[in-house]
Amino acid sequence: MDTRLPIGYIATNGVWLEPSDSLSHAVDVLGDSPSGAVPVLEGGSLCGLVSDREVARGVLMGPAATVGDVMTRAVPIVPSEMPIQDGLALLAETDFPALPVATPEGRFLGTIGRGELLRSIYLRRRPKQIGGMATPLGVYLSDGTFRGGASDIALVLTGVFLFIGTVVSMGLSGLAAWAWVRLGLPRVYTQWVSTAAWTLAFALWFRLSWVAGYHAAEHQTVHAIERNEALTLERVAQMPRPHPRCGTNLVVLASVFVTMYAWMGVDPLVAGIISLIIYRFLGHWVQLHITTKPATRRQLESGIRAGEQLLERYQGGAPPARFGVFHRIWNMGLVQVAIGNIGPTLLLPLLAPYVPFVERLLRYLQ
Repeated sequence: MDTRLPIGYIATNGVWLEPSDSLSHAVDVLGDSPSGAVPVLEGGSLCGLVSDREVARGVLMGPAATVGDVMTRAVPIVPSEMPIQDGLALLAETDFPALPVATPEGRFLGTIGRGELLRSIYLRRRPKQIGGMATPLGVYLSDGTFRGGASDIALVLTGVFLFIGTVVSMGLSGLAAWAWVRLGLPRVYTQWVSTAAWTLAFALWFRLSWVAGYHAAEHQTVHAIERNEALTLERVAQMPRPHPRCGTNLVVLASVFVTMYAWMGVDPLVAGIISLIIYRFLGHWVQLHITTKPATRRQLESGIRAGEQLLERYQGGAPPARFGVFHRIWNMGLVQVAIGNIGPTLLLPLLAPYVPFVERLLRYLQ
């Protein structure tokens, strides 16, 4: 439970009324208020508060009654920096379901109700959707605005890791194709053998690496946050390793479609339908047996640290409107991974004249 979070971070200001509004309109607006009470503003300044109690009293005043006639004017204002536990104690002493919240400068932020305070204490404010990535140095998590865990350098190293895996797999696939031909087997299947060897080699490269363990820890941490579980080693370890939003599913979807359409000559519409039907099941299997493996204690702790950092920054951070599009794209982590993946390709030609192995490697890749 986090009772130290300032109330100002969870105050809601989605709806409000004016003194001249009718009671029928007040009833409609109250239905959209998560706190059970609606602030009354006049000229942008707070002048009162209305709940269903005030509206019920206004019914006895006749159809001409307005919000200004029934609102409560003497309303205690909650300072935005007040901790949640103090705000809950203040609400317990009043008859209002919610109270207005203002900054030390007097700027009105919104209202806060008992239900919202209790949810913040017991359920925690969580991002609607969390993405993540397994890096060679640990788990990275982000909701696009806030982030936690591994650094940008770790994300770049993820691209380097994938580049090395690709090069190693290409070498083994070439060796498999050469052996196929040397054994006098039908050349028509050489491309199939090469592709199958590359896929198997890359799968083994990823599965046998420590990154697969971090990948599992990433998924398990995200599951725990989305299920509102405590981020403890025992609870996170019980979470499933596959996750439905994992990028592995998209890779499987594309691979199934390309295999059926380009290699097997299946009609593209049929190939697309079949791919959409089976990719989730197949993606779940691939995640379970190839792209993740049981995480170690250290890897789970890396995921938990990333989750705690993300939640702390989300719960106590600035409003999302302050962050631009580039910030959100950068926090996805894909730009850094691309830099790490493309960087060696640009660097190797510069090293080739001085390193014979690099020169031979480039000739092979070409």
